[in-house]
Amino acid sequence: LVVASNSDDPHERPQLHAVALRGGTPRLLYGGDYDALVYQFDGPGLLLGRHTFDPVVGDRWKGYRGGKSGFVWLDHQGKGDFKRLPLRSGTAEAEDLNVSCLMWGPN
Repeated sequence: LVVASNSDDPHERPQLHAVALRGGTPRLLYGGDYDALVYQFDGPGLLLGRHTFDPVVGDRWKGYRGGKSGFVWLDHQGKGDFKRLPLRSGTAEAEDLNVSCLMWGPN
């Protein structure tokens, strides 16, 4: 089981942890402030996300001035070799896209 938690970070940044279904001590994954992990449907690939939430939701909006656009890394083979995906809208007004729900569908 993979969960995102900010319990170990004094700045409340989420980190991904693996937890055995039978319990035990959570194990930190990927050593950074990531908040989403998606496994490839019927394959070895992984998507790893950072800032994959909607900044408008709840108290995050108060004082929001941008800078929290999402980042996504892709590992096609599931071996830990992640490459950052360029997420651009193609318009001059918005250089970065908001990433709020990572999914990996069947091919």
